[in-house]
Amino acid sequence: MSTWPENSNGTDMIGSSVVESLREAAVARAAVLGLPTTAAEDWRYVNVAPLSAALPPHTGSGSARAGAMAVIDGRMFPEPMGTAPTITEQALVDEQARVASEHEAPACWSWLGQSHQVRVRGHQRLTIDHHASTGLSGWRLLIDVAPQSELDLILIHRSGAGTRASVGIVVRLGVGAHLRVSEVVPQVAGQLLVHVDAGVERDASLTWTSTSRGGELLRWRGVVDLLGTGAHANVSAVDRVGERNQAHRHLRLRHRVGPTTSTQVFKTVLDGHAIASFDGLVDVAKGADGANAEQLSRTLLLSSTARGDTRPQLDIHADEVKAGHGATIGQLDADEMLYLRMRGLAPTTAKGLLIDGFVREVIARLPHAEARTLAEASTQ
Repeated sequence: MSTWPENSNGTDMIGSSVVESLREAAVARAAVLGLPTTAAEDWRYVNVAPLSAALPPHTGSGSARAGAMAVIDGRMFPEPMGTAPTITEQALVDEQARVASEHEAPACWSWLGQSHQVRVRGHQRLTIDHHASTGLSGWRLLIDVAPQSELDLILIHRSGAGTRASVGIVVRLGVGAHLRVSEVVPQVAGQLLVHVDAGVERDASLTWTSTSRGGELLRWRGVVDLLGTGAHANVSAVDRVGERNQAHRHLRLRHRVGPTTSTQVFKTVLDGHAIASFDGLVDVAKGADGANAEQLSRTLLLSSTARGDTRPQLDIHADEVKAGHGATIGQLDADEMLYLRMRGLAPTTAKGLLIDGFVREVIARLPHAEARTLAEASTQ
């Protein structure tokens, strides 16, 4: 991954010894905030009990897979220039401000591990294979895409029982820049908490597509700000969750100016005693005339003991806006099942075809072929 300087004189990089102050501040902030409860509006649909469960001691170690950057229990491989990952002085100042204003303790845990800043000029591609093997771990990725530049990011999370991983990703897209993200959780996760903060400047675009099988507690929280005219965001996710697992999507998409555009498509398939939720807000600021926003949430219940909650919201403060949202929670269409059965398909085959058709719309949105292949295999 090539990097580009923030100014013509370059910017001194801050080593991990200085970044340690961020960890200390984050730990202190988390202690003040305490663990979230369902009394908090943003956590009202989440089973928070796993967050208070004891974890085995953190003993993470490992090595990277060839051809990809790996993050193993909060440690990054390969380490840039043989040293701990680094960030610029300005990024450090920004991170200190984020710690001070963070309102959720699980997000503070993302500062416990290493932080790395990726600065992109031209067209770059990056694959990150994230592993959580034991205990509590955290890591942060700061992405700066220069004006008229592009980054393709494939992000794969692998975590098992007895793990609690907190990931913080900060995105800044310059004028005319583009970021395309394929995020895949290919197997049932442990506790996986992903926090995304994205700023999109004029004529820039963000495409972020996620798939998962849920987890002991999987929660994805995103804040996307459209900051310049012509900015666009496309955020989509599909979660297929079974047994007693859960998956929760929490998104705040803010049109700061107009004209800007955004599209959201969130789909969930629930079986067993699974629970899931979508909590999405489209916020159009005063004066952001010409904003165009679409939001769709659909939940498919395969079991009477599964629970799905959806909360689409529009908060419009401008006069000339095109915005719409829709939400459905239901079972497989009986007429469609009958149609397939009448053509000789067995019940399980017919059911599988309908479920596949339901999730495929989002899987097809994954920008990268290898991510689509992984997601298709994991959602069968």
